[in-house]
Amino acid sequence: MLEINSDQLRVWLERHLDELSPVQADVARLRFGAGGGTTLSAEEVRQRLGLSDSELRAEEAEILRFMRITNRES
Repeated sequence: MLEINSDQLRVWLERHLDELSPVQADVARLRFGAGGGTTLSAEEVRQRLGLSDSELRAEEAEILRFMRITNRES
């Protein structure tokens, strides 16, 4: 299993933000600090983006799925 720390996650996401959907890119920036921003809690991200709990979880899951697929290809 791939282990990654928060700095590595941030760097990886910054390189791939343009490959994510606009909502996923916003979630990555706000939730994981991609793009040099500060990280927000799930509740803060939900409020800021107007997402439900399940919508935010789905977006986060898609980001992680994309990371696994892209990591396998490289």
